[in-house]
Amino acid sequence: MISGGDPDNGTSAERVLAILANQRDEYRALKLLAEGQRALITSSEPEKLLGVLAERRRHVERLADLNGQVKELRSRWPDIYGAMSDAQREQADGLIHEVETTLAEILAGDEQDAKLLSVRLAGTRQEAVALAESKRAYAAYGSAAARGSGAAPHSEGRFIDQTDDQA
Repeated sequence: MISGGDPDNGTSAERVLAILANQRDEYRALKLLAEGQRALITSSEPEKLLGVLAERRRHVERLADLNGQVKELRSRWPDIYGAMSDAQREQADGLIHEVETTLAEILAGDEQDAKLLSVRLAGTRQEAVALAESKRAYAAYGSAAARGSGAAPHSEGRFIDQTDDQA
């Protein structure tokens, strides 16, 4: 076996390690974006959140290409790995471990983000329902007042502030 793999068929150890390093770098970048995404979910900055999501999509597209390259190597992995030096195998193992760990962290964070978004969405729905009910009540009060006095709604609102009397 040729040390480092066969450079003619694109499976040299250096090429494989470069693909794995690129994959690791993309997952690192994706993880940083995911952490920023989490902060934006809790803030009221949907435009920035959409920007982060667009950037994440670009990294996912690059990862899809890299994952395709890795998939091509899998069938020959025992030969490729066997042709590597001890140092190259150690480097490959480290890169693969870091990719797997980072991916697991991203997925766990995304699951938490989905739950957080769900809670925020439910809260927003409740606020929208309460606002709609408030508008209906206000409209009903306004039309009842107009019918009762013959005047336009809001022309003579009579409110008594009793908070000072009760204190």
